[in-house]
Amino acid sequence: MKLKVFASLSEDINNGWVWVPESLVDERVVVRIKNKESGKVVFCEALQIGNNFLSRYNTNNRTHPVTDIDGSIVINEWYRKKLGITVTQTEVKFEVTKKDNPWGHLNATLQHPQIVVRLSMELAILGFVLGLLGTYLGWQGMQK
Repeated sequence: MKLKVFASLSEDINNGWVWVPESLVDERVVVRIKNKESGKVVFCEALQIGNNFLSRYNTNNRTHPVTDIDGSIVINEWYRKKLGITVTQTEVKFEVTKKDNPWGHLNATLQHPQIVVRLSMELAILGFVLGLLGTYLGWQGMQK
């Protein structure tokens, strides 16, 4: 699906979500977004472009107004760079797939714009691996 890319509002630059047409997702789900032109992929939370968002976005004097709700996507710079998008106000062919499951949540956390979110998941994974290793070593010790 071709969507016109818009830059996010300044208050959304550190958030792990993008704004997409209501027809693409349910409210607040994790999605996999693929830029079909570059082949690059991100996992993030998707929010629907609705009237409340539009009234806030379109009255900001630093943004271009979104006029086509069903043909637009609002993405912060972090995700645009990860998707290989260097210019806003252009149409890009995307594939948006709902991935609201543990694997999607894991990927969305590991690709989040905020370092504290990524670091916490990395430490959780390390703790899980160390826990498995400790369990294995403990079980091996009991076998002797």
